[in-house]
Amino acid sequence: MFLDDIPLEMGFQPDLEVEFPTAESDTQRIPHNVHQIWIRVSDSSSTSDMAVPDMFVKYMETFPKFNPDWTYYFWTYNTSRKLLQDRHPDLLHFFDNTTETVVRADLMRYVVLYEFGGLYADLDTTCLRPLDIVTKKYSCILVLAPFENAAMMLNGPYQICNGEIFCRARHPFLRYVLNTIAKKADAGKGAFVIGPSFFTGQYRLYNNISKEDAYRIDIFANNGTPYFYKGERPVTDEDGIYIANTRYFLDQPHPTLRGGIKKRCSNQINESSVRKRMCAVVEKRGFDRGPGNFTFLTHAYSFSFSAAAQKQNRTYIPLKTVISKYTYYDSQTGSIKTVMR
Repeated sequence: MFLDDIPLEMGFQPDLEVEFPTAESDTQRIPHNVHQIWIRVSDSSSTSDMAVPDMFVKYMETFPKFNPDWTYYFWTYNTSRKLLQDRHPDLLHFFDNTTETVVRADLMRYVVLYEFGGLYADLDTTCLRPLDIVTKKYSCILVLAPFENAAMMLNGPYQICNGEIFCRARHPFLRYVLNTIAKKADAGKGAFVIGPSFFTGQYRLYNNISKEDAYRIDIFANNGTPYFYKGERPVTDEDGIYIANTRYFLDQPHPTLRGGIKKRCSNQINESSVRKRMCAVVEKRGFDRGPGNFTFLTHAYSFSFSAAAQKQNRTYIPLKTVISKYTYYDSQTGSIKTVMR
């Protein structure tokens, strides 16, 4: 069964407002760690260590507010490079030679989750409620970009976001991602991006999802997740991956798409079936979507690692004035240290 076999008004996923699927056990399948990263352009000193632009403070403060017992990790240029040197030397050359700060940040989110597990969240992510129940049932949870983003930017049915990732340490999917990056770097591929499109492709390869399966759906086995086919590996398996309904983590379409969506949806005659489906969803749900009762995270779309954003004048705030207790990887000794205000 394929996406075009179901009515347009059904969209890309169930339209639901229920609690996130969890387990009765108190066991954590995903450790209670929050990882956030700030790496400055051409930063080879300590100038960005343990300081963040003031524009992110209001977002960052929400994580300890709702998750006071979680460990908050902060990663900088120096701490990131030291971690690679100690544990992933095969990726150090790639980190050192990329000219894009966003590529370094993309690499490090995969590395720190592989090493420590937990949640990686971009600095412009807001936490709206406690995250404990998210960590009980699945060993790895990936977050989709809103379907409007994929339909408009890629003319495709979905794209996996890498700005919010929950995963246990040593998950083989993350190992697969890091191996791919290392192999490409060793093969002299030059500059290559490892963001959402790359991440989506890695998910498909890991779960043996072919190009022909991109529009395949598995609606009858659906448990609230998006309809698309996710391979044969059980989502509750220790090495499995659960794809969450966008209502929980990332539901608001990118604000810059508003005009383009309005234009395309006003005359759909020559539009693809994916974009016609997108238009049906927007007509039903609207473009502006506030968080629901069960929403955990929202995203501000600041593109903080873009070249333009990096060149802006910023006021930096010491991390200890934002997060009262944080953990970091010492760039001299390689030990884990905790700072309390």
